Amino acid sequence: MWDVIGHEWAVELFSRQIAAGDVSHAYLLCGPAGIGKERLAIRLAAALACTGLQPPCGECANCRRIQANEHPDFRIVRGSNGTISIDEVRDLRRFLTLSPYQASRRIALLVGFDGATVEASNALLKSLEEPPARSVLILTASSSQALLPTILSRCQVFHLRRLSRAAIEEALQAQHGVP
Repeated sequence: MWDVIGHEWAVELFSRQIAAGDVSHAYLLCGPAGIGKERLAIRLAAALACTGLQPPCGECANCRRIQANEHPDFRIVRGSNGTISIDEVRDLRRFLTLSPYQASRRIALLVGFDGATVEASNALLKSLEEPPARSVLILTASSSQALLPTILSRCQVFHLRRLSRAAIEEALQAQHGVP
């Protein structure tokens, strides 16, 4: 149950990768504000940890705990005032090196990584170049141009687009009964 509107192509690709066991160590979701990057990233994290038959099932303990941001193998880094610092990345790197506690891997979501300091970006490179075993990084950014080229080259990049008015209207009518 991805429950994502307008990014079905990305959902399909993630679903195929997870089913095949061909998961990347790093994903970057780019696009304008308000298009559902963070929602898609959290659903991806749930799918990666899901123990149900069709990830993300939304019913298993892992899915529910990731959705509530209470899972011991999942961490979200948003930074303070929109800036992710080197200390936050260093703390995250320590988290990723630990063995998973409940899920099959450690998963980290860095929201708005285009707001990270240069030092934080360089600190994250170590984890991208030599990813800890059984870990996945998911980054979101408004623009990939604001990131270091070395970060881009080590992530599987997804350029998400704004939804059309028709797609939004259809989703509101079909899923929420809005006239």
